[in-house]
Amino acid sequence: MKISPRIAIYTLGCKVNQYESQKIKDEFASQGCAIVDYDQEADVYIVNSCTVTGIADRKTRQMARRSKKINPSAITAVIGCYVKTDEAALAEIEEIDVLLDSDNKDGIVARVLDILAKDGRYIQDGAELVEDKDVNADGVHVHDFLHTEDRTRAYIKIQDGCDRFCAYCIIPYARAGLKNKPVREIIDEVKLLVAQGYKEIVVTGINMALYCCDTIIPANSAVSSTEMGIHKDDRNVDLLVLLRLITAIPGDFRIRLGSLEPNVLGAEAISALAKLDKICPQFHLSLQSGSDRVLNTMNRRYTRADYIHIVTALREVDPLCSITTDIIVGFPGETEEDFEESLSIVDICQFSHVHVFRYSKRKGTAAYRMPNQVDEKVKSARSTKLIRAAEVAANEFRQLCSGHTRQALVLNGTRAITDNGIEVMGLYDERQINRFVDVVL
Repeated sequence: MKISPRIAIYTLGCKVNQYESQKIKDEFASQGCAIVDYDQEADVYIVNSCTVTGIADRKTRQMARRSKKINPSAITAVIGCYVKTDEAALAEIEEIDVLLDSDNKDGIVARVLDILAKDGRYIQDGAELVEDKDVNADGVHVHDFLHTEDRTRAYIKIQDGCDRFCAYCIIPYARAGLKNKPVREIIDEVKLLVAQGYKEIVVTGINMALYCCDTIIPANSAVSSTEMGIHKDDRNVDLLVLLRLITAIPGDFRIRLGSLEPNVLGAEAISALAKLDKICPQFHLSLQSGSDRVLNTMNRRYTRADYIHIVTALREVDPLCSITTDIIVGFPGETEEDFEESLSIVDICQFSHVHVFRYSKRKGTAAYRMPNQVDEKVKSARSTKLIRAAEVAANEFRQLCSGHTRQALVLNGTRAITDNGIEVMGLYDERQINRFVDVVL
């Protein structure tokens, strides 16, 4: 008697990785496999890797080795960005059986099923694979785009890759080339999700501010190209135009955006995004440093003043707009004066959350070869100080929101999330789940 293979997936890194892991889980499930937690006994363990920092690399190696301790006979695979940038290092780890880089990770399901097919306990040959039932009437494969959370929110990846080559970043090497999903596919996918009852669509990508698709507006779109102000012969659709098309789709839903790069979109464009109906007033704008000198060395292509101008423009649209960010401490050559500039901008922008990263050398990047590398103890001290400043700013933002009424989406019986990204814990009626309610913060 055959048994269902047990598949465990551990995901590191960004929302795009989370999206792609969910897609892989869904594909395995459609083939009759059972999805289990990574700390449980499984027949296959997959680590979807990240290589943004040395910590991410180390965690990937740790999780790959851990799988064999849980089940020595299991298949262990590592996929994604770390494989792309340093496959040789991973190939030396004897616990790893399969390696697929970020360009080929979509092939992991077929690769694993092929291995399992050789074991009589599992799938014996391709003819026995479970038929794909997740195709809608228009032929759209649900698992090509869907990532669900509590059955109320769905993620759509509209774009992959980055070509900005910031001095510290390995991502342009790990996910080389810009890949944009066609407009028609995105519109059809959103319509399908709305029809299925999802109330929040999270739009994401590796650097989605770079979205520009050489595709005409769909003929069956809810809004015509003329109404969008697009010439009939203009085939270039950027992020702003795409979001106008999405928000024009009829239905009771809202759009939350993933990370936006201020080195691609300026204050005018981001302010225009914020004014669109259905766009949540929560924006993740990667800052990286509050010092103009460091920003220039990082090749970030904007200034401190530019960034503050964007934040000011967003808060003019909605004074309670939530701004989150990333800041790196200890970038090569960062002085105490530079660091103080990062501290001060946290207070000025009143971020609702700051992801603080200690600079991590990435071989192959421009910063890897830079002089004046900052001592690890100095990085640690600056990280601690910045985290404390970020906590103060976040508390001040929450106090600013206190007493105000915001629209919240109820995710389950105890948790809801406001349009500006504040989690509201409480006891919610079952009839309120997956519905919008007004809450007083």
